[in-house]
Amino acid sequence: MQVKIDTKEKFHVITPIEPVLSATMTDGIKVALLPYLQNDVKNIVLNMSAVNAVDTAAAEQILHIQRDFYEANASFVSCCVSEEVEAFWQKMNF
Repeated sequence: MQVKIDTKEKFHVITPIEPVLSATMTDGIKVALLPYLQNDVKNIVLNMSAVNAVDTAAAEQILHIQRDFYEANASFVSCCVSEEVEAFWQKMNF
């Protein structure tokens, strides 16, 4: 999964640059996000502005990663979610 990373003082902004997050990207999502739990700055903002669609496996992976961050007392926030992705997440109860 290709991402743009913008590091701030207290958080990292991770922006996927691909329009679709699919099941084949679930390992890439993990590889891109979980290493930040080992950093001094563990807070993530997942900027979804370029993403137009997410399939169930990718959405579940993001949810699991979010829980991992919360369990490690770190924050994980998704922002700039498209209406299509938001509707899908609501339909799937994410």
